[in-house]
Amino acid sequence: MVRVITAVLVCMGLAGIAQADLTIDAGTHVLQPNLIGQTIEIYVTGEGALYEVLNVNFHAQVADGGPAHGGVILGPEFTCLDLFDDDPLTDFVFDGNNTGRASGTPDGIISPQLAYEGTTTASDTATAEGLLAIITIDTTGFDSGSWDFLLTGCLSGNTDFGDVPVTVSNGTIIVPEPVSLSMILLGAGLILPRRRWSKRINKR
Repeated sequence: MVRVITAVLVCMGLAGIAQADLTIDAGTHVLQPNLIGQTIEIYVTGEGALYEVLNVNFHAQVADGGPAHGGVILGPEFTCLDLFDDDPLTDFVFDGNNTGRASGTPDGIISPQLAYEGTTTASDTATAEGLLAIITIDTTGFDSGSWDFLLTGCLSGNTDFGDVPVTVSNGTIIVPEPVSLSMILLGAGLILPRRRWSKRINKR
């Protein structure tokens, strides 16, 4: 009897460990400066059918949320958050099996640096594996910079699948400093003579 109980507890422990394998990683995203309509794709990974979910709450934030929520850090702005769409080229986790936007807004944007969208399945469950969300972002006004990109610990809440455990990691948005034309020309000027000199040596 003791062995049976022990085996059950071990199995329960392994199930808990397996559930922890369900992950959402915000990642590091390098964006172009002063450009609207750029997109960030967020994926969830797990073990296929072992991770069936009924709903999702997806939160996203740039830096401290910006002045709209008492923050002080200005950053790139969200313009749209999608968990599903009608585009046959994209295949979201909740495509074709959702009850619409939980936010009640057409774009899921709470304020420029804060977004929330949620949905539930229309029938049965959805397999938590693959493309979870696409965020459209605008870097107008930013030539360079680096900002925290949060999916958990946001002012609006934490990204989750309700009662299904998931490990969520925050990331970074980067707009790199542009390489100046003078540096490119300088580099070309230093490299070309060396190549010509090496050709002369080879000819000898």
